[in-house]
Amino acid sequence: MQLIIVCETRSSSKSDYKYIKSVLDYFYEPRSFSIKKIFASSKTSLIKQDSKISKIMSSYPGKSFVVLFADVDSKDDQLNNEIMNYARNRNFALVWMNQDVEDVFLGKSVNKKIKNAEADNYLKRYHKILPLLTIKLEEKNPLEHKNTSNILVVFDNYLERKDSLSK
Repeated sequence: MQLIIVCETRSSSKSDYKYIKSVLDYFYEPRSFSIKKIFASSKTSLIKQDSKISKIMSSYPGKSFVVLFADVDSKDDQLNNEIMNYARNRNFALVWMNQDVEDVFLGKSVNKKIKNAEADNYLKRYHKILPLLTIKLEEKNPLEHKNTSNILVVFDNYLERKDSLSK
């Protein structure tokens, strides 16, 4: 199985992916699946990744699942509807971070200039932080609840949780 992760972050930073990978490492069984990453560089570019996704899927012989990661930013953001339609029309999974990935994992917004440094600091202590965040990461409707995400809800559809962390 191949998991294709498409996130808003830039490839030079990879800050969003650092949080995503911490969830995969902490909650799920060791890799019996391949991970491919696409760094879209912006929220607006999330829905412009078809050619990259197709190329990755066609080069893998097994089953592939695409998971888009988007920040809610604002509940009224029209782009949220476009991303939902894009994901639905292509049968891609969609993980929301309300309002953004830092709000979910750090409990605060972070200036763009220090996002990567904050993600690196988080990685040094995520084993202590993630157990406290589990409920926030299992939100079924993260568009409605600030500082939440549906990341565990989505990953549970594809991956096995570690026995000690099973729901």
